[in-house]
Amino acid sequence: MTADSNEIAVLRSLSEYGWVRTEYSFEAWPFASLAPDNAVGVCRFYSPTAKSHFLTADANECAVVQAATPYWRYEGIAFY
Repeated sequence: MTADSNEIAVLRSLSEYGWVRTEYSFEAWPFASLAPDNAVGVCRFYSPTAKSHFLTADANECAVVQAATPYWRYEGIAFY
């Protein structure tokens, strides 16, 4: 999942590697300034070992993963 238009373009260019758009979607906001007051940031992590992303909207879980494990690299707030 990504709200980053550059990342979307890169993934679309990788169709020969099996990347396919699912067409699933949900409402989200790219910036806190555009989101409603009750929206929370979704932290995004990447693991080169697992070759996978992990996302969480739980601020405590985000902090724990950032501090406790070297396996997940924090990439920032993905969306709200």
